[in-house]
Amino acid sequence: MTRVSRLLCVLAAGLMQVTAAVAQAPVLVLAQGEDPVHQEAVRAFSARLQDIAPQLTVAVREGGEVERDELDTAALVVTLGSEAATNAARAGSTTPILHALLSRNALEGLERGAGSGPFTAIVLDQPAARQVALLRMALPAHTRIATLYGTASTAHARALTAAASTEGLSVRTALVRSEDELYPGLQKALQAPAVLVSLPDTTVFNRYTVQNILMTAYRLRSPVLGHSAAYVRAGAVLGLYTSATQAGHEAAGLAARLLAGDPMPPPAAPRLFEVGVNTTVARALGLQLQPAETLTRALMQTEDGQR
Repeated sequence: MTRVSRLLCVLAAGLMQVTAAVAQAPVLVLAQGEDPVHQEAVRAFSARLQDIAPQLTVAVREGGEVERDELDTAALVVTLGSEAATNAARAGSTTPILHALLSRNALEGLERGAGSGPFTAIVLDQPAARQVALLRMALPAHTRIATLYGTASTAHARALTAAASTEGLSVRTALVRSEDELYPGLQKALQAPAVLVSLPDTTVFNRYTVQNILMTAYRLRSPVLGHSAAYVRAGAVLGLYTSATQAGHEAAGLAARLLAGDPMPPPAAPRLFEVGVNTTVARALGLQLQPAETLTRALMQTEDGQR
């Protein structure tokens, strides 16, 4: 039985507890308009929630600020992306909120209006232990890890260092507080060839810096583990991320449990994820990697065995 199938079985057992009042009030989804990633997540969320709880109504609101009154009429508010999360948090509604498709940094930076109700989140950040486990599995000959981090991602960099040390890997990190510090930081972190791990910190890893980072790492013969599918397409050898469809499915599962009366859990990393492989760059670096599907399945099985 797959991880998704097990989650669905657990959900099915508790959904009969959804009250009539909750079933009548909509689940309000706030998403960024005209963004294909967010639209994919909306479709995945709506389809999965209707599959597991057809008595629930889903209303979708795309783009723009939202008024508190609009949120107050919902049984649950689900935000997809940092812009939607910001708008919902500022509104100060007492309706419970589930945030998805945002980084932990973005979540922690939200300003919540007075009187705001409870909230939780499924953040995009992959656990450091999961990143290290993938590197041990995919690149067993590499014993050094490097990363660049901004002030907002200090905790993740420390967690990565701790997880790597537990596995006997050495780690070199560099703090980057501005664009001027990016290249010196790369030179410091990659003094010796290492696997460069990108973090969901837009101060360091963003669309303006991605090519510089990837090309410098390539010239230094250092493979990159990217935090998104876009990084893999751009030239990272490996990627570890949660897709928009997976984020929508996982958010729907948690939404259904919350509406069935489960207590609201603290914000957490995603349980669903996938591995990406750029075979072209891997060959250029002389690396032989297992297929992405094989690595994903093996990593999930490892985590399931630890639960």
